[in-house]
Amino acid sequence: LNNVIKDVIELLVPQMSQEGIELKVNPDIKDTPFFAEFDSHGLHRVLLNLICNAEHAINTKKESVDDKSKAGSIYVDAAYDEGKEYIVISVTDDGIGISNEEAQKIFDLFYTSKGSAGTGLGLTVSKRIVEAHGGTISASGEKGKRCTISFTIPISHTESNTATRAVKRIY
Repeated sequence: LNNVIKDVIELLVPQMSQEGIELKVNPDIKDTPFFAEFDSHGLHRVLLNLICNAEHAINTKKESVDDKSKAGSIYVDAAYDEGKEYIVISVTDDGIGISNEEAQKIFDLFYTSKGSAGTGLGLTVSKRIVEAHGGTISASGEKGKRCTISFTIPISHTESNTATRAVKRIY
């Protein structure tokens, strides 16, 4: 999973930098091997969609501030859950934020808060990809301040990485 995260970040950093958006990744990700059985293209699409949605939220907020040189930031994180059975990936932005009510609707088919700029398909497709992997996806935040979308992917239980999983359970 580390490679998928790295690929998406490398793809988007130049564009984000030009827009004054800081795209940050938890530095611990590179030192923690995340093993799971997954469709790399599918999870690439999910992560790309989440970061692009965060970019849109920041750019929308940027329209209402005076200093447009530094619009905001997006933070990508990945970690094992407490039981070490899932990898939790999260994308947090400090854009326009999200209300609790909106957080419940954003994964619904054709729901969009972007007006004519959105189709209401991106998060629905992302949800289906994550659920097809046996994971979950959710949103939380505060209107006007931030939004975090997190999804889980079950860790792999194949013989090839059982030793690695056991080591990761120690800490």
